[in-house]
Amino acid sequence: MSKGTRFCLMIGATLCLVGACHTKPRPIAPRDEFKHAVDALRHVPVSACYKLYERVNFHGYLPKLKRAPQVTNVQKIANGVCYIFDDGSHIERRGGTIAWRNYNPGCIRYTNNAVAMGAVGEANGFAVFPDEQTGMNAIKTLLTSENYRDLTITHAITKYAPPHENNTDGYIANMCHATGLNKNQKIRDLNDTLLTKVVLTIRKLEGWIEGNETIVAAPFAPEIDQYMDKFEQIKGMHQLPIWVKTL
Repeated sequence: MSKGTRFCLMIGATLCLVGACHTKPRPIAPRDEFKHAVDALRHVPVSACYKLYERVNFHGYLPKLKRAPQVTNVQKIANGVCYIFDDGSHIERRGGTIAWRNYNPGCIRYTNNAVAMGAVGEANGFAVFPDEQTGMNAIKTLLTSENYRDLTITHAITKYAPPHENNTDGYIANMCHATGLNKNQKIRDLNDTLLTKVVLTIRKLEGWIEGNETIVAAPFAPEIDQYMDKFEQIKGMHQLPIWVKTL
């Protein structure tokens, strides 16, 4: 286990223990309460610990981590997608819409171009991206490509959401209403602010509806118990660093 991961575990367990306490010191919790908090961490993937670590380390007091775990593979599961990280952790996303399950807010089809834009797999013919931001960036990259940038809003949406699959006229009308654009404006004439509005509107029109996310595995779990003695040294909120109190 790396030094950075150990810091993640310590921080995660600390925040689990302090709970809703903001100002009053708390007495030392019995060992079974600490055990309960530690057991809770068994269901937290390393990727989530990295996010927590980055949140509490905004002042840079703790060592910098090289990188967060990366998605290396995806698998189709019943009504969902399983994301497999390079640290061995797994996250399942079920229910909701394809846009949400696939981290694909533009519902972009799985093609070589999608792979070039960061897709790590496919599910039901649609690209699966490793995170939402990559999926959002893919929409912008597609719209500014040579296949779209010289088209008007009308022609771009007709190409993006063709009539045989969508209510294209309604799509165009909703796009213009939400962004304030004229349907005859060309994509290449949009500044970054307007292009971002178009991307966000596509995300909405494609139906980003959240489902259920389940953690499947946390590979560091068997090693947590050796840190129990360190967790038991925490005597109260007054001894915790200020950045923990202000979360």
